[in-house]
Amino acid sequence: MALTATLHNFTLQLADMDRGVYADFELRVAQQPSETAEFMLVRLLAYCLEYGEGIALTEGVAAVDEPAVLVRDLTGRITAWIEV
Repeated sequence: MALTATLHNFTLQLADMDRGVYADFELRVAQQPSETAEFMLVRLLAYCLEYGEGIALTEGVAAVDEPAVLVRDLTGRITAWIEV
């Protein structure tokens, strides 16, 4: 029987004065069975540091052809590829 991902719910208050980004949001992050808690939290930290329109968490270590965090513009073009 295959192990499934563990879902973690985070309530975040983001205040980045340098970029003028202020946001309150809830985020559900899936931790894959082969992913450590530290790796998942670093993915979450990278998400917060680069937070903006079009940002998304991928499947983490389970995403073979994708980075940990991906940012796309409104046309679908990749504007940031963030590896952890």
